[in-house]
Amino acid sequence: MGIKTWLINRRPSPVTLVASALVLAGFGLASLDWNWLALAAVGTFGPGLLREMGWVHDKDEFQMRSARRAGYHAYLVGGLFAFLMVGWLRSSDPALSEPGALVESLLIIIWFTYLLSSLFAFWGTHRTAIRILLVFGTVWLIFNLLAGEGNWRTSLMQSLLAVPFFLTAWLARRWPRVAGVLLLGAAAWFFHFFGLVDVFSGDPSRLGRIAVIVLFIGPLLASGVGLLQPSDRDETLQST
Repeated sequence: MGIKTWLINRRPSPVTLVASALVLAGFGLASLDWNWLALAAVGTFGPGLLREMGWVHDKDEFQMRSARRAGYHAYLVGGLFAFLMVGWLRSSDPALSEPGALVESLLIIIWFTYLLSSLFAFWGTHRTAIRILLVFGTVWLIFNLLAGEGNWRTSLMQSLLAVPFFLTAWLARRWPRVAGVLLLGAAAWFFHFFGLVDVFSGDPSRLGRIAVIVLFIGPLLASGVGLLQPSDRDETLQST
């Protein structure tokens, strides 16, 4: 009976089986077209994202703690490696500047994800979302004021990009879900307006725009998702 129970507990969950099939299919079809590698990416990282969002519950507390510890180790090693690669690529050969931009973008994504995850865990969803909007709104306001190079009209027009950050931060204090929906809409609109989809065109000169996606679209998107979650007070009431 004990052996049978052990075998049942070790049986892969349906999510794991589907994810494994996607990984195998992705790598197998990549020999025909490398775009199929996206299947392997979904199979590798999709289950973890679904678990962190609370949509899948196929692991116990010990397994989740182990997975999160492994994720932190991956962050440390991956971040260190990305830093070293940026320095090596930028200093060894000017011809490698574009691969260097790709590694820099990867480093920004790693840092940005870790920063937001730690802040959401420390302050809670709504407070963190509002503070992210205020901080990044201030950074973009200062950046655009300086980018005008003395031309106050140019500086004023470019500074309007900070308005969505401050406006939704104000709205979020009274109507968090309304602000969340507006933020998601603003993120999609700016992504289209600035033509950031060009980053996937295969043109190496467009790789630098990944940083714009992460540091401008990223805060809008992350704050919008955070504001659509239950408030910190509601979470406390539900747990009591």
